[in-house]
Amino acid sequence: MVQRHLKSLLNLTQKSVKLSDDSRDNLRLKLRQAGMKQSPETFIAQKIVYSLLMALLFITLYVVHQKTIMLGFAVGSSILMYFYPNRILSKNIKYANAMRKLELPDYLTPLAKLMSSFTPYQAVKECEKFTGPFLKPYVEQLMVDIDLEPGSIKPFQKFASQIGVPQAQLFVVAIQQAMTTDRQRSKVILEKQRVIMMRLREESYNELINKKPLVVNKYNTIMLFNMALIVLSMMVYVFFSLFSGF
Repeated sequence: MVQRHLKSLLNLTQKSVKLSDDSRDNLRLKLRQAGMKQSPETFIAQKIVYSLLMALLFITLYVVHQKTIMLGFAVGSSILMYFYPNRILSKNIKYANAMRKLELPDYLTPLAKLMSSFTPYQAVKECEKFTGPFLKPYVEQLMVDIDLEPGSIKPFQKFASQIGVPQAQLFVVAIQQAMTTDRQRSKVILEKQRVIMMRLREESYNELINKKPLVVNKYNTIMLFNMALIVLSMMVYVFFSLFSGF
């Protein structure tokens, strides 16, 4: 029952959220970079609803017990619940970027190999099976863009820009050179990129190992647990204060 009402409240709030085109596009990009499958409106609606619920809880306690501290907790908890998801989003983006950097060599290495024998679209399509979950949406968009602009380097430039990995930018430059030179020279250029990708794979593995990837892989759960722990601690403190005649 509570879950159904909460879902209805979220849907209603989502419909009332008004974002400018720039704000929506910016937030949509961040959510995509973080691998979070929700709309900008849903993200904002969740922040609003959860912060208002926390404020309502402590305001109710204030009305019942007439303790001024409740109003302070109402303000503090609502601010916490509104801005803490931004921190989660930021941490998710960092983790997803690290994972894309790790997955990129497994995709670009065979791509460099096939680019000398296939058309760009055929090579990209053939190598799709090598993409990891964090890189896959970008590769799917790359195929769409190549289909819309066959023979153009722009889809690859857009792909590298969105990935945000310097080696991807260099790979695009190499592809551009390979597309405008003879087959033999093209193979040499792409072979160099394959070696660079192998080096990037090793660097990425070492980087994730140093950052304790098993801990990072559970970041979402940990961040949510920390947020819940803060709120619960606040509530425990309030109730102890009430019963001790604070």
